Amino acid sequence: MKRPSLAVLERFERPQLVAAGVLLLFAVAATLVLWTSGGDGRLGRVRAPVADSTVDVDRLARLPPSMLSVPVLLDLAPLVAEMESGVPASWGDLESRMPVPDNDRLEVAFDLTRSPLRATFEGSVARVSATISYRARAWYDPPVLPTVSVSCGTGDDEEPPRLEVALEGPLSIDPEWRLRTDVRVDTILPVSEADRDRCRVSIIRWDMTDRVVGGARDFLESEAETIDSLVAAVDLRSQFEEWWQLIGEPIELTDDVWLVLGGESLVRGAIEGRGDGVETILGLRARPRVVIGPRPTDSIPPLPALDTGHVAPGFAVRVEARAEYAEASAVLTRELGGEELSAGGRSVRLDGFEVGGVGDGRLSLAVDLSGDAQGRIYLVGTPEYDPEDGRVGVPDLQFDVASERAVVEGAAWLARIGLVPILREAARWPAAPAVEWAREQVERGLNRSLSDEVALRGRVAEVDVFDVVAGREALLVRADVRAEASLHVGGDPPDGNLPAPPP
Repeated sequence: MKRPSLAVLERFERPQLVAAGVLLLFAVAATLVLWTSGGDGRLGRVRAPVADSTVDVDRLARLPPSMLSVPVLLDLAPLVAEMESGVPASWGDLESRMPVPDNDRLEVAFDLTRSPLRATFEGSVARVSATISYRARAWYDPPVLPTVSVSCGTGDDEEPPRLEVALEGPLSIDPEWRLRTDVRVDTILPVSEADRDRCRVSIIRWDMTDRVVGGARDFLESEAETIDSLVAAVDLRSQFEEWWQLIGEPIELTDDVWLVLGGESLVRGAIEGRGDGVETILGLRARPRVVIGPRPTDSIPPLPALDTGHVAPGFAVRVEARAEYAEASAVLTRELGGEELSAGGRSVRLDGFEVGGVGDGRLSLAVDLSGDAQGRIYLVGTPEYDPEDGRVGVPDLQFDVASERAVVEGAAWLARIGLVPILREAARWPAAPAVEWAREQVERGLNRSLSDEVALRGRVAEVDVFDVVAGREALLVRADVRAEASLHVGGDPPDGNLPAPPP
C-alpha cells in the first residue's frame, strides 16, 4: 500500500489528527474483538492446543489370572504293555508239593497260565483282569494203601479248568506327575460252574478248586506291589513337560498376531476312565493375551508341581481386542461430517473428526470447525461399554480444559449451541467388529496341532464385553471368551462336534 505523504497530513490541524488517530485505533480494536469473538458476521477463530496427554495405563498387565480348564486324554496302552511284560505269564510247578492245612495225608501241586492282561479304567478305578488256566495234581497217602496220585487238566486231550481273576484300585496322579495305584485282589472265581471249570478229584472225593483259588490269590497279592511299581514307572512327567513347553510357545494366529497363554500353575480335577485310557480335567491358571507385533519372547517356566482341587470343565479367558481410532474417526465423519449447527444468527459446520488416546484411560475427540467459528477444538472423556446396544460411548465427553478456555475467549456461543450433547450422542461406536475379531483369533488359537502328539481343539461359545479402555494407540475392548476346548495328548483327536482348524 502507498504510504501517505507529509503534504497530505499537513492539511489537517493537530486536533483533527488526534481525533482521527483515536477513531482509527477504535476501529482496529473493534475489528480484533469481532475477529476473535465471531460477532456480527465476522469469523471467530478458535486456537485450542492439543488435549493434554498423560502416561498410558497398561491395563492388560492388570488382568487377573484366568483358569483354562481342558480335559486331557491319556492313552494308557503303553502302561498295559509294561504290565504285560512285567507280570509273569505262568507260575507254579506240578512237581512242587504243598501240604494241605488240616489234612496231613494230602499234598497238592499246581501251575497256572494267564491270558493277556486286560486293563480298563472306570471312573477313578483301574482294573486289571485275566483268565487263568491251571493244572493240578494231588497225592493222597491212605492209612494202609500206597500213595494215590490224581490230577485234573493234565491230559493231552483234557481242557484245563479256568479262573477269572481281577485286581483293582484307585488311580491318581501325584504332585510330581507320577501315576499312582494301590491295587488289591478283587475277584478270583471259576469262569463257570460247569465240570470243565472245577477240579474235582472223585477218587478221594475232594474238590481242589478252592485250594487252587487260594494259591492263585497268594500269588496275585504278591504281584500287586509289582503292578503298582510298574504304574509309577510310567514316564508321565516327560509327556506333560512336552505339552507344557508346547502350550507355552506363542501361537501364531495371523501375521503379527499371537496368542500367548501365559501358564503359571496347574490344578488337576478328578480322573475318569475312558476304556483303555483316562481323562482328567486340568486347570491351567494363566494370564492369556493376544499380542500384536513381533513374536513375543517370554520365557517358559518349568513344569510346576501338580495341585489337586475342583476344576470346572470349560475354557474361560480374558482378551483385549483393538478397535482402531482411525475407524472410529471415519464413523463419526460419515455420521456428522458436513453437519451445520446454528443459533442466534450464527452457524458452524462440523468438517471432520479425529479420535485418539490421551492416556490414563481417556480418549480425545478433535473437531474441525468452519463457518462463524473456525479452527479445531478438543473434547475428552472416558469410554464405556453399553451392553444394551453393544456400542461404546463416551457419556462424560466434555471440552478439554484448554479447549474450553479457547472457546470462552474466542467463540463462547459454541458452548450454548448444544455442540457437546450432540457429540456425546454421536460418539458411539459398535463393539461388534472387535468382538468378532476376538472370537476369530481365540478360536483360531484353539484349533491347532501343536505337535504330532499334542493338539488343541475348541469352539468359542460366547464373547461378553465387560470393559473398554482408551489406549494411546487404539481403543481396547476387554472381553470374557468362553469356549469348549480339549487338549489331546497322544493319537489323533476325535472330530466329535468340534470345528476343524481354521485355514
